[in-house]
Amino acid sequence: MEKARNPNVAPETLDVNHLAEMLGMSRTALFKIRKNDSTFPEPAFKSPKRWTRSQIMQWLNYKANIVDDAEQAGKEAYGNVIIENK
Repeated sequence: MEKARNPNVAPETLDVNHLAEMLGMSRTALFKIRKNDSTFPEPAFKSPKRWTRSQIMQWLNYKANIVDDAEQAGKEAYGNVIIENK
């Protein structure tokens, strides 16, 4: 069950610098992700650009689930095959 939010408390917001730091990447790398990944969330606030921490955490969880789903699909299709380089 999700807790009710206090309407007097603003969600934690992240500017480009803080967002890049949180994700462990440069601003340039973040720009490339924003430009090329259609799943990356639009800023919650447009001017100046700000994202909420919850937006980014939801996006990260979504991306992690995609990887998990792809790994599971591979295991189902090929079994737990170990390929050794000779």
